[in-house]
Amino acid sequence: MKKIITLSTIPSRIKDVGEFGIMKTLHSLINQEYDGEFEIHFNVPIVSHKTQEPYIIPEKIRDLAAQHSHFKIFDGLEDKGSVSKIFYTLQREQDPDSIIITSDDDLVYHPKMLEEQVKNQEKYPNTAVGYDGFRAERENGEQLFHDQRDHFVVSVPRDTYVSWLQNYKTVSYRRSFFGEDFYEFALTAPTWADDLIISSYLGMKKIPRLVTWYENEPKIETIEEWMLRGGVLTFPVLAHTAHERYEGCELYRKENVYDNHSYFVEKGYIK
Repeated sequence: MKKIITLSTIPSRIKDVGEFGIMKTLHSLINQEYDGEFEIHFNVPIVSHKTQEPYIIPEKIRDLAAQHSHFKIFDGLEDKGSVSKIFYTLQREQDPDSIIITSDDDLVYHPKMLEEQVKNQEKYPNTAVGYDGFRAERENGEQLFHDQRDHFVVSVPRDTYVSWLQNYKTVSYRRSFFGEDFYEFALTAPTWADDLIISSYLGMKKIPRLVTWYENEPKIETIEEWMLRGGVLTFPVLAHTAHERYEGCELYRKENVYDNHSYFVEKGYIK
């Protein structure tokens, strides 16, 4: 059973190999403190579908692959948009028991991230598990938190089923969650958001989505604490990297391109 961390990138980020750029992300993934074998699949297209910019892989990144055999670069790919991070990895890895963990290319991850995500899949083997999501599922018809956390489910003090997950904080999946129909679904879904594509596909397949928490990080119990200490910079994210402001998904937001969330709601895939 393989453990695979998978990600993609965009041209403006991959070319910046300065001290505070994508190299910090890659080092944080390569140096995961995990007592076992794992791989990192770095899916790099040829040209950006959005901007038509070519992807140029710097020697520093190729050197990382030469120095660390578990860091694998897969280049020369057609850009499938943000879902490229998992699209090609699923085609490559066919063992249904394999654990596949999505990550982003502009964040620094906790060294225990992989270990915790493997534990999450052992505890919830038929569930996609992450650390940030939207719309907490009600229990017995009641809201769980009775505040903003019922919608923005992040940094919560309990395991919480949600409508959809955000991949930036990492999400773990089993390969068996994805059938051959995923590829067509991913390419025809009317959205630029991989979070919506993947969670909606899982919703269609009736696979639960869960937000969890890290037991070695102080619990954020109250809404007052959540307003002060909750959000992106909680486990497993340690820091942001340096990059341009308007790139990737921010280009779509800047251009007011709707993510078509309502389409997936109407289909009954998410809420």
